[in-house]
Amino acid sequence: MGLYRASKLDVVTDCDEKTRKSANKDLGKKASERWECILHYLALPSQKSEQGVSSTTKMLFRTAGLTSYDEDGGDIEITSAGFQFLLLSRTEQIWTYLLHYFHMQEATGNDITVEIEFLLRLTLCVGSTSSNIGNNHGSGDKERQSSSGRAFRIDETWSEPVKGFLMHLRELGLIFIRKRKDGFVFF
Repeated sequence: MGLYRASKLDVVTDCDEKTRKSANKDLGKKASERWECILHYLALPSQKSEQGVSSTTKMLFRTAGLTSYDEDGGDIEITSAGFQFLLLSRTEQIWTYLLHYFHMQEATGNDITVEIEFLLRLTLCVGSTSSNIGNNHGSGDKERQSSSGRAFRIDETWSEPVKGFLMHLRELGLIFIRKRKDGFVFF
């Protein structure tokens, strides 16, 4: 069974070449910009830096102990744990962030299994990179490599938690949605 069928995500075949090229050009740039925006908020929390960060991310940083309020209770500042977070590699930062996100969702009584299942389905479609360990990934390697810049349809029947998680992944720069009305996502 192919990776895309196993992921249960629909590949968009009717995406015009101009849109695909535009998205491919923007994928890496947008991903870096989004993550840098979040790191900038963590490193230097201010009214300006918080504009590009969701309330979920701000709450996550506080509940994870990465930020706290100063002694006056007014300004947000980075903690020692937050500084240690900044010293991690980008991959470690993202996985640490996602773990804190899932813990926070669980603590508020949300069922995280649908979000974890969706994340695992996405991983079946992500292209391999030079940072992968090992050279031989089996017969699915060519399919995995060709998925870079491939569009997948946003299914309107997805549950609200999945749609919300999708938008959160967009905030983190892990996926790219050029225009929400297009109805597809790149990663």
